[in-house]
This record gives sequence, C-alpha cells and structure tokens, in this order.
Amino acid sequence: MKPHTITFIKKILNNRTFRVTRGDVTSDCINQEAGVPQGSVVSATLFGVKINRINKQIAHNVVDFLFVDDFTAGYASTNMNIIERRLQKQLTS
Repeated sequence: MKPHTITFIKKILNNRTFRVTRGDVTSDCINQEAGVPQGSVVSATLFGVKINRINKQIAHNVVDFLFVDDFTAGYASTNMNIIERRLQKQLTS
C-alpha cells in the first residue's frame, strides 16, 4: 500500500468526534474510538477488511457465520451455563 493511502486512511479513522441531539438538547462532544465513519467512500471497504478476519479469532468448537456485515456465533450443549461461558469467552478474547 502506498504511503499516501495509509495517511488518508489514518486521517479518516483518527480524531473523530460526535454529538447526539434529541429535541432541543445536544450532548457534549464525544471521542469516537472505534468503527468507521458512515457515509465515507472507503468505510464499507475498511469494514469488510476488518470483519473478514473475525472468524480467525473464533475457537474451533464455536460455529460462526459471516455474511456481509452480519456475524453470528453459536455453541451447542445441553448445559446453558457452558454455552454462556463459551460464547462470553469468545466475546471478551
């Protein structure tokens, strides 16, 4: 990747903020620490590059499905506590 492309992507992803308005009230400015900006020309591509690697992080005994921007993970057991622990471990690892 060319240096100017990397600089362009960094500028899109760094130093982003947002505010929420409801009615006449607007929140303080909050730093956006994750995700890609909606509406950007390259956002869908950047999201696709990142999300396509998610299944490499999933344990071999957890089933996962990825379709465009939808991701599902599942685990089968007769014990709900085991299911909960196994899926929670995937979310936090």
